[in-house]
Amino acid sequence: MHNAITPDLRRIKQEARRRRRALGNASYMQYLDLVSRELYGVRHFHEAQVLSTRVSSDRNQCPTQHYLRSLQEYYLDF
Repeated sequence: MHNAITPDLRRIKQEARRRRRALGNASYMQYLDLVSRELYGVRHFHEAQVLSTRVSSDRNQCPTQHYLRSLQEYYLDF
């Protein structure tokens, strides 16, 4: 389940860098995934990037485009 908050990519990166320096037992990308899961409830950092990009692009869409895009998410790709 996703939080209603838009992922702040800069905050995720800063926290991942801080943990990498302090702990250092995993790669930077692993810390990005871990912080993304903890802060925003997404599966990995890439999903946080996609959500962040989608929110910024949704602001530029008309209501009909937004409706069609959200409706399309519920259909499975065969």
